[in-house]
Formats: sequence, structure tokens, C-alpha cells
Amino acid sequence: MDNILREKLDRSTVDILRKDVTGHDEDHSAIVYNFAIKIAVGEGWLEHINENTLYAIAKLHDTGYSNPEGAKDHYVSHPQYGVEIAKKILPEVGFPEADMPIVLEGILLHDDLKPWAIANRKPTNVKEILLVQDADNLEGMGARGIARILDYCLRVGRPLYNKNLPVNKETLLEDCEKSAIHNILLHAITLGENLNTETAKQMARPKQGVMIDYVEQYMQETAEAIQT
Repeated sequence: MDNILREKLDRSTVDILRKDVTGHDEDHSAIVYNFAIKIAVGEGWLEHINENTLYAIAKLHDTGYSNPEGAKDHYVSHPQYGVEIAKKILPEVGFPEADMPIVLEGILLHDDLKPWAIANRKPTNVKEILLVQDADNLEGMGARGIARILDYCLRVGRPLYNKNLPVNKETLLEDCEKSAIHNILLHAITLGENLNTETAKQMARPKQGVMIDYVEQYMQETAEAIQT
């Protein structure tokens, strides 16, 4: 890993990521990179990837949220905005021109395993992209995933829970806009199901359990409280 290049990428994105209010900030990008490295080790891929490329995708993948349009329509547009930002940043920091296309492709495809995008998923065999896709899903799960969802829903004024809204797996994508609890369940089910690597699947299982247990406990306590 080129530490000088890494520092330049950090400096070039610091203002964008620190201003984020959607949960896709500096910590998120750092954790995605660290998870991606762990997955690469587990898959035996570490010697077969370009760590500079991996770091650039992880660092830049959610910068598109800085565009107000990037968080609309189930987030489907933020990768395109991120690509445009990366096209400006990568040459400025001296990123190798030959490696730029993979970074741009990785940013564009990073959300392809998400429930709002997987139906139109574009196939790729690029390891750096597969790693970031898996790592990004993992970062949306577990206790951190719950906290990020609750924080986001609070910021946008989304209800915590609607007791009159049934829990139906088939309609969770639509219902997640109406209830934070439904959003947590959507992430628990779909992010854990849609992964590229066996290592990520193993890492996801306890995180998935934390989220499902939380939803079940919340709904049970709510039901008991309402009855009494």
C-alpha cells in the first residue's frame, strides 16, 4: 500500500466525508476497507489484489452522498455522483491512470448487492470490487448497522415503528421507508443473503443474528406494553 497516496486520498475526501449526515462518513469508509482486507485474507486473495485500488474504492465509494440528490430514490443515484467526484480527485492525488477504471467501476457497482439494486446487478470478477461490495454490506449489519439506521431515521424524521404495518418479507423494501424497525429487518435479511464470498457470509451470521434478535425483542416489548 502506497502510504503517500493513501494520505493524499484521505486529505482530498476529509471535508466530504466529515460533512456526511447519512452514516456514510470517515469511519464507514475506514471500516469498509478493513473488512475488505479481512475478507481478502480469508479468501486467500491478499496477494492477488491491488491494495491502492481497494483503498481508493473504499474511500470514495459513498462520496456521492455529498450531492443532495444522491440520497434519493432508495440511494440508487449516489454511485453515479461518486464516480464524478472520483474523476476529479484521482488525477489530483496522482492515482495511477491505468488503475482508475477499476476504481470508477468499483464505485459504480459497490451497491449492487443492496436490496434496491440487486435486481439490476452487473456481473464482475474484479476482486477489489467484490471485496468492497461484501465489506459494505457487512458494515450495514450488526449493532453498528442498527445504530446507523436509527440515527439516519431520526435525522430524516422517519417513524421508529408502526405497529399497524405488518412484517412481510416481500414488502420490506417499500416498508423500510415507513419504519426504522422494518428498515433494520430489511438490512438483516437481505445484506446477509447477498454476499460474494464465504468469508463474508461467515462474518455476517452473528451480525444478522444481532439485528433479528433486536427486532424481535423490540416488537415483543412493544406488544406487551401496548396490551398492558
